[in-house]
Amino acid sequence: MSAPANSDARPWRQRLRTLTLVAYAALCLVFTLPGGSRLANRQVWDSPHNRDQFSHWASTLQKFGVNVSGATLKQWLWGFTRRYVRAHSQLLRPVRWLPEQLGFGQSWRMFSNPQTTPSRLWVELDEGSGFEPIYVSRSTQHTWRQGFFEHHRIRKLLGRIGRGGRDGAYNSLAGWVAKRAFDEHPQAQTVRLRIYTWTTPSGSAEPGFTEPPEFGRRKGKFRHERVFTRQGGAR
Repeated sequence: MSAPANSDARPWRQRLRTLTLVAYAALCLVFTLPGGSRLANRQVWDSPHNRDQFSHWASTLQKFGVNVSGATLKQWLWGFTRRYVRAHSQLLRPVRWLPEQLGFGQSWRMFSNPQTTPSRLWVELDEGSGFEPIYVSRSTQHTWRQGFFEHHRIRKLLGRIGRGGRDGAYNSLAGWVAKRAFDEHPQAQTVRLRIYTWTTPSGSAEPGFTEPPEFGRRKGKFRHERVFTRQGGAR
């Protein structure tokens, strides 16, 4: 009895499937390598926070016998990074269109530059006796729509807004939140969103270091206030 006609095709199908999966995994790996204009942005490298980081790592290297200053280390890494970004860009140029078409794009960089200005979103209602919070980030008491606000994409967006920027996205988000708040709280006449930000101290502080007065949560400020009325919308 002869074998089925399509039996010879099965090994080729399996190999093709394997090759496709390997190629897909390789593309995902290449596209998730650090890159982008921010990586080679001189203004970012020259920020006070990053200058402190270079000095800290230079001090660590000196303990292992590597005689290098923070400025020298920064200059060497800057040259290496520029060469790397150019090579990375050339590698991706022929296939740059693939992430959007195949759905595996990833633009963020994990922990590439720890932030020193944390922020928390406040959503408040005024039902006639002053504003009262219904949601505060990380609060165990004010938890309205907490699942939505704690989603990692929303937290990422709010973090960027807290550090400045993304006004268009924030305005859209604030309008969306205000509409839901009015729908779910019929007595509310006004909805207010604002973001509380504060500065954290440097991790490289020397013994005896005295924190400047702006450090700490109690010295923070409310920023990015958006107010909406039930009758008139944003104001």
